[in-house]
Amino acid sequence: MIIKHPLHRPATEPSLSPNPAVYDRDTARLPITSFASGILTRRGISVVLPAWNEAENITTTVQAIISTLSQIAPNFEVIIVDDGSTDATGALADELAARDARVRVIHNRPNQGYGGALKTGFAAAQKELTFFMDADGQFDIADINNLIIPLERGDAQVALGYRAHRADPAVRRLNAWAWKRLVSLLFGLHVRDIDCAFKLMPTDLVRRAAIEATGAMINTEFLAKFQRMGATLVQVPVHHYPRARGTATGANIRVILRAFRELFTLAGKVRAWEARPHPQGDHKGRPYTPSADGEGDQDGRANQPPISIEQAAEITRYRAWLDQDTTHNTAHQPAGHEADRNVRPTGNAQDAITPVPGCAGSLRDRSPAGLPAGRPHGPIISSTLGMAAADLPLSISDGEGAGGWGHVQTFTSLGKHQSAVQTLTRWQAIVLITLVLAWAAGLALWGIATLVVTLALVTIVYVGDLSLTAWLAARTLNHAPEARVDDAVVRALRNAAWPRYTILCPLYRETEVVPQFVQAMTALDYPADKLQIMFLTEADDAATRNAILALGLPQHFEVVTVPDGELRTKPRACNYGLLRATGEYVVIFDAEDIPDPLQLKKAVLTFADHGDDLACIQAKLNFYNPKQNLLTPQFICMF
Repeated sequence: MIIKHPLHRPATEPSLSPNPAVYDRDTARLPITSFASGILTRRGISVVLPAWNEAENITTTVQAIISTLSQIAPNFEVIIVDDGSTDATGALADELAARDARVRVIHNRPNQGYGGALKTGFAAAQKELTFFMDADGQFDIADINNLIIPLERGDAQVALGYRAHRADPAVRRLNAWAWKRLVSLLFGLHVRDIDCAFKLMPTDLVRRAAIEATGAMINTEFLAKFQRMGATLVQVPVHHYPRARGTATGANIRVILRAFRELFTLAGKVRAWEARPHPQGDHKGRPYTPSADGEGDQDGRANQPPISIEQAAEITRYRAWLDQDTTHNTAHQPAGHEADRNVRPTGNAQDAITPVPGCAGSLRDRSPAGLPAGRPHGPIISSTLGMAAADLPLSISDGEGAGGWGHVQTFTSLGKHQSAVQTLTRWQAIVLITLVLAWAAGLALWGIATLVVTLALVTIVYVGDLSLTAWLAARTLNHAPEARVDDAVVRALRNAAWPRYTILCPLYRETEVVPQFVQAMTALDYPADKLQIMFLTEADDAATRNAILALGLPQHFEVVTVPDGELRTKPRACNYGLLRATGEYVVIFDAEDIPDPLQLKKAVLTFADHGDDLACIQAKLNFYNPKQNLLTPQFICMF
């Protein structure tokens, strides 16, 4: 879900430590104490080296790998994938394998592409962990220390290197920047250096990903699938050096076109992909670790990865915030607030459902002064804070009797000048009429010249608007628009003290979609005793009310009849529902919406991450048929 205000992380830039055993994670920016020198892991590591025409680099690269891993991870193998090289790469690789039994060579004939070479190496990996890097000598194998440490500490399942200072030509850096932005938008991947060829990951995780790409899309594919599997990732800076020998192929136009072809071919498959079943136990073969709240695996999530240190800290912080929130709500709950809630009717809806006069006591005092410091209050009826329902001016009049709008019920405290009843103020009308008369006079006096000036002004405004839109779009590429709350964190808080929530659903002659909406509401992962779900129906819509009542819904579902009146709009119906809201937080759904089951909890926790200036959270809209044709995905972009 997209949130208006993203979660803010510390902005300190990571730096490469002179001690190779110290790493600085991009996600937390916290240095980890160095391991003692010597062996870092006893787990086996398969090193995959894709190579195409790397005769000048392959020998020194393999020798450096053997020398480094012999000291820190002695249980290793090196898999050289000669991807149809036309120079001496294959022969040199065979010589290396003949001298050291830990080196194996696979010859791809013909050339399979970068992704194809990696897939070949991944399939041949026999160790518990798989690591890959390029054979071009641009990486320092000693940096693998920084990837091993977080995995050994249990902080993450996958360690991703990112080039702290990328030593590539400007054209390649530009291509990489554009590619990263594109795949981030398509797949929701927020990885600092997607295509950095320096990654360490569990071999079984790679195989469960069932990789299909054979080109540059391969990194995007398995990272997106890791994300869908719920794998925990950590990003660490690594050195990157200019290519001293050989020829780079990353900026080759054929490679780029192949990447785009794979992107559009695999995008839908990756988004719809489901992970292969995973055997019992976590990525180290250990039994499932209970969640930080000590609840263990109470709902069948035995395959969830263990809670990390950062996640445990977030869970503790959120739980304290929720406990404080509940204490506040209990202290400020108006006496007898349940008494005026609409009783769910029985029998014939048209006869049984009537508007509740006055709605006395349905507003709760949400004065900011009554909230604890640093606690955001829900975005509920902010213009009527502290007012009793009986004191609300529920209607406005234009003062013109039958000749104008007359008496309009709005169910808000907004005056006429703040309502759509009055579309133009007096001064706005005067200015508009003056401009129209001036333009007409100019047209009469100067004719074509007036039209030319008018066209020029319209063009300037259009170009200005287009430029502003382009500037805003460019800025959004540099700032992630989403606030993310980890599913594992939300589920670990399933028994926490969640606040009361009001759900408003305005309906008018929508009997066909009522069962779907009820099913979606029933699927919400939120305590039923903390939910107030209101169907807001119009007075003349007995058919919809009867359809709702026929479903025999639980007590937290309510049917509310909005008094008849003009103008009949969804905002007017929602205003009436707000008068009856008992929740601290309010969300409005259309009847055709099917929200994420965790959406309500994620929204509450997002408020916990912000101050009093956050008043509204906007969820990301996704259509049910984005793959139907080329046009349907554009609706998502438009909204």
